[in-house]
Amino acid sequence: EQMPVITIEQALMLFCGVLRNNGGQAIRIRSALLREEHLWTDFGLRSWSASDPFFDAESYHRGSSWPWLTWVAYEAMKRSGYDRIAASIRDAALRGLILLASHEELFSVTEEGNIGRVRKSAAPQLWTVGAALAFCEDAIRAA
Repeated sequence: EQMPVITIEQALMLFCGVLRNNGGQAIRIRSALLREEHLWTDFGLRSWSASDPFFDAESYHRGSSWPWLTWVAYEAMKRSGYDRIAASIRDAALRGLILLASHEELFSVTEEGNIGRVRKSAAPQLWTVGAALAFCEDAIRAA
């Protein structure tokens, strides 16, 4: 059964060009990425909307923050010409990785905005390292 929930995976449709840049669905996804009640945090993007009753910041797939998926959303915004939104996502993700001082597979951001480790997370995780390097390279280019 499909559930009408906002997830970061919807950014994959923007990243792959499945959705038109100015279509209604693309606009709704971009909006959800930046709203705290859905995916936005000061440390990157959640995987699952915080406003959904099944949200759990410490779960593996229902609310934790995955740096590589945050990178996908970042790239989708860049490719769509939303450079300021992309920079905000990049800077938040880098802030989270720096605060954790680790290349965790995923981490939690509670509804109160606190960052923490998820027990099931693997560290170091290569896709997180790759996302961190890509974020840093782009931040240096933008400076």
